Amino acid sequence: MLDIKPLLITNLNDGSALLLIQVVRSLSDTASLTLGAQSGIGPHGTEFGGLETANGSGIYLPPDRYLYARLAWYF
Repeated sequence: MLDIKPLLITNLNDGSALLLIQVVRSLSDTASLTLGAQSGIGPHGTEFGGLETANGSGIYLPPDRYLYARLAWYF
């Protein structure tokens, strides 16, 4: 079995969003493999696009981007 799980969290005030996509593959009755990616989307100065470190600094810290894989085995 293969499950694809997209998730989009949007800040309606500033138009930024957080996008998460997971793909879960059942390998057997007792094992599964999960692959995923997460990223913030939006212009600088927005919640998910990157917040300024200090007023007027011009330095923005965007949220972390992730790629991950997880193998689960149940016994």
